[in-house]
Amino acid sequence: MRDRFHVIHMVWLFALCLAGLGAMGAEFSQVRLPLFRGIWYPDTAEALRKACEQYISEASLPMPVRGRVVACVAPNAGYVHSGGTAAYAFKPLGSGQYDRVIVLTAAHTARFAGTSIPLVQHYATPLGLVPLDISACRRVAWSSLIEPRGVSYHDTGRGASRRLNVHEFEHGIEVLLPFLQVQLGTFELVPLVVGDLMDANGRIRSSAVRSIAGVLNRVVDERTLIVVSSNFTHYGQQYGYTPFRENEAEGIEWLDKQAMHYVLNRDLNGFLDYLENTRNTIDGAAPLAILIAMLPARVEGYLLNYTSGARNMTEGGSSVSYAALVFSDPAAPPNESRQPSQATPWEPADTSDISLDGMTGPITGDDTAGRLPQDADDESADAPEE
Repeated sequence: MRDRFHVIHMVWLFALCLAGLGAMGAEFSQVRLPLFRGIWYPDTAEALRKACEQYISEASLPMPVRGRVVACVAPNAGYVHSGGTAAYAFKPLGSGQYDRVIVLTAAHTARFAGTSIPLVQHYATPLGLVPLDISACRRVAWSSLIEPRGVSYHDTGRGASRRLNVHEFEHGIEVLLPFLQVQLGTFELVPLVVGDLMDANGRIRSSAVRSIAGVLNRVVDERTLIVVSSNFTHYGQQYGYTPFRENEAEGIEWLDKQAMHYVLNRDLNGFLDYLENTRNTIDGAAPLAILIAMLPARVEGYLLNYTSGARNMTEGGSSVSYAALVFSDPAAPPNESRQPSQATPWEPADTSDISLDGMTGPITGDDTAGRLPQDADDESADAPEE
């Protein structure tokens, strides 16, 4: 009974917090701002749409994808490094085919237990606002493993009083949204950042994975797309992972292909054993495990593109691997394409006093007022690999 009251409390907390964000505008934001525009991907609507369209146009699928696409896996690095591979994951999708998109990413900048969903109404990109599916977000908040969390750009805490920023700095969802906006048009979003699901031995808990998957599947229907944001092997001293002394490129490719084998064949126990045995630095390991547990047995998995920096790695250097995976139901026809509505322009409330410690300055000048700059520079050559 006590657990039931706790769950009901969490659901009402989500609803009440979301409803009250407007009145608390000085502290919490209703819009998750695009902090990495102009750093990881182009910073204007024109340049960003052009880049995504070009990547998708140049992606030549090695095989046809049968039936309705139900899920995909795409890398989350800067576009100059992984944009070409990410495009393969979204190439089979058609405009207006999905009403809801669930995106799962690992937490890259915050350490916390469980999974978190942001208390915002929209995610913003230069292409416009992506609304959250508030009803679906409330339903998944029934799980004690999924914590609703506000988004604040006014973090002035220090030491023990410092607020943990789970969603503010996270790039894993933000960098994939423009591809989805270009390829699908408009849709509603269920964004989840996955934290620590490890047991005392450092193994991802299958019970937690299955529990989260079961909750998410409650909001999955034929017009729902599941997207996992993940890179694969991070190799090198800077990542603390150098299991090979020779034939590094071959070893890295072997690690990647083994991981993808378990994911494509929806073998959860095999994937978790693989992670425990290799300790591979796959950033989206937990989201991938959740995806495996969510997928029905009838789906087919496709590896559409794979790239790695291993072949060009210098001695003592590093490498990150990227892959585009797609899962489809061969017995179901592709969804009917409905005419998507126009995206809401990105015009958040004034945020001129944003003070997020640690940011490298992606929000400056006109950006702080929610206005798009007039120039259309290409994406930065310094976009991060991870």
